[in-house]
Amino acid sequence: MDPIGIAGILIAFAQVSFRITVSCSEYQKFVKDAPSEVSRTRDEAVSIRNVAERLVDVVDLYDSSDSQATFPSLRAMGVKGGPLEGCLRELNTLEALLAPSVKKSRMFVLKWPLNRPEAEKSRSITERTKSTLQLALAADNA
Repeated sequence: MDPIGIAGILIAFAQVSFRITVSCSEYQKFVKDAPSEVSRTRDEAVSIRNVAERLVDVVDLYDSSDSQATFPSLRAMGVKGGPLEGCLRELNTLEALLAPSVKKSRMFVLKWPLNRPEAEKSRSITERTKSTLQLALAADNA
């Protein structure tokens, strides 16, 4: 994957994680004593966005003229069907679970859309995604 493609997928990570953050924040804003899973999901989404934005900055700093030598870890993870694509797909699934439940015909649903096992799975997804991005950042900056 070329640096432009890498930047594109990283921007997608930042956008999806931002929307997850907004969904969680909206829920917390209207529900007193929201479950702790909401805060944890929001915090992980913020972390993913921060790491993705940092990676975009790093990609932008480098000259893409020697793209084969630039970002070997990101390039390896960014292949079709690779880890980055899988993580992005999982984040999109989490976003889909959260988004429709937060707003419905201008009324906020007061029930958190994830039960405990789903919340644990979402935390696992976000932690794995963040770890994957951090690994790419560390490996390509070494």
